[in-house]
Parts: sequence; C-alpha cells; structure tokens
Amino acid sequence: MVMQHCASLLALLRNHIIPEIGRIPVQKLQPIHVEMLYNTLRTKKCGGAKGHAEDKGRIPCLSATTLRHIHTLLKTAFDKAVDWKIIEENPVTCDAPKKAKTERHIWTAEMVKQALDGIENPQLHLAVHLAFICSLRIGETVGLTWDDIDFDKNLIHVHRTLQRVSRESLQFIPQDDIIHIFPSKIANTNSTLVLKLPKTANSNRIIYLTPALRRELMLRKAMAAKQRAFAGEEYYDINLVFALEDGFTVEPKLCEK
Repeated sequence: MVMQHCASLLALLRNHIIPEIGRIPVQKLQPIHVEMLYNTLRTKKCGGAKGHAEDKGRIPCLSATTLRHIHTLLKTAFDKAVDWKIIEENPVTCDAPKKAKTERHIWTAEMVKQALDGIENPQLHLAVHLAFICSLRIGETVGLTWDDIDFDKNLIHVHRTLQRVSRESLQFIPQDDIIHIFPSKIANTNSTLVLKLPKTANSNRIIYLTPALRRELMLRKAMAAKQRAFAGEEYYDINLVFALEDGFTVEPKLCEK
C-alpha cells in the first residue's frame, strides 16, 4: 500500500499539478492559483482517469476523491515549505473539494452464488470465493501462500499482499516490508510485482475457513503439487496459492476483470 501511495503522489504531480502550476515560482503562488487549478481539473478532459460521470455523453474528468488527494498533497507540501522558511504563508487556503456521496451496493448471498456459478476457471473461482467469504482484497487474495493456510485448525492467516508498483516508488519502501520482488517477464517495463507486508498491523488477521472453501483449497493444493512436480527445477517456487503453471504469480489486475 505504501508503494502504491508513493506512485500515486508522483503521478498526481506529473500529470495534474506540474502541467498547470509548475512554472509559477513557489514564492509567487497565490490562493487564486490554487482555486484556478481546482476549477481547471474539475472540467479538464482526462483520458484514463477515474471519471465521475457515468453518462456516455459526458467528458470524463477527475473524481472528487482525486481532487481531494491533490488538495492534501499541496497543503502538506506548502505547510512544510512554511516550516522551512521557503515561503511565509501557505497558499492553499481554500476548502478541500467535496467528496461525492455514492451508494454502496452490497451483494446478497444469492448474487454471490450466481457469480461463482458463472466462473469456469478453477483458480479464478477460488479467488472470488475467498474474496467474498473472507472479505479479502485482491492483493491479499493472490498474495496468499500455503504457509498461510492451516488445514488442521481451518484458519487463514492474512499478513501479506501482492501489488504491482512502479520501480520509482520502491525506493520509498522500508526493505524489511518487502518479502519478494518478482522478476519482470516483459522487457523495459517500469513496474514490477512485489509481495510485501500490509500497510498497517490492523490488516493482519485470522479468518476461519468454511467447509466448502476448505475443500476447494485442498483441490487447488493438489493441482499445485502436480504442476510443481511436472515443471521440476523450472518451477518458480514461492509457495503461492495462486500461481501459473510454472509457479509464477498471477497478475492481480486479471482478478479485477
């Protein structure tokens, strides 16, 4: 999570803040410039952004949540500039953009059953089953290892997560938090998959296995053992529950789709 956060802050700077106000000397930046920045970003066409509009005819622009992140980043940075005597006052005097209220849709047991019934891939079925029953995030799901599963006590220990992060953000992460950095299968990529500790200790938890989930995990473990035996020394053995036939990790974003 820390790595994703650092990468997100860098992206906000590069894509939205620097192009709009980057040429203004910091000592000359005024509250009006910040207000104009927010007004511009509210209506600026942003391809690939998390648009707040669902209507096809509307131009996608930054969400209120992203604008609030930009506000927090600017306010924090200029507070530090005041502390360092670079500027006398923080130019971010306006209120944070209001966050749009969205209704949270909660799936019923029948909806979960229908979703699972429509999944033919065994690993994807297990991943979705785990995510629903155990309330796991995607990174927590695909970051599970067989050491985390206690079949004798029917428990799952959740204490790591798998994330794709930019190589640029790796430098901000305490090395003790990184469990494993996976080699890239694509040349010249600027990101990599990392198995790491969660952002907070509160993310560490123990979850009970249901009988159905336990059976499905046992089947997956038997299949993983066959794949390991078939691949032999070529098997990339990190002991992951979810892995390709060669033992390499599953891309978290594939589960999102």
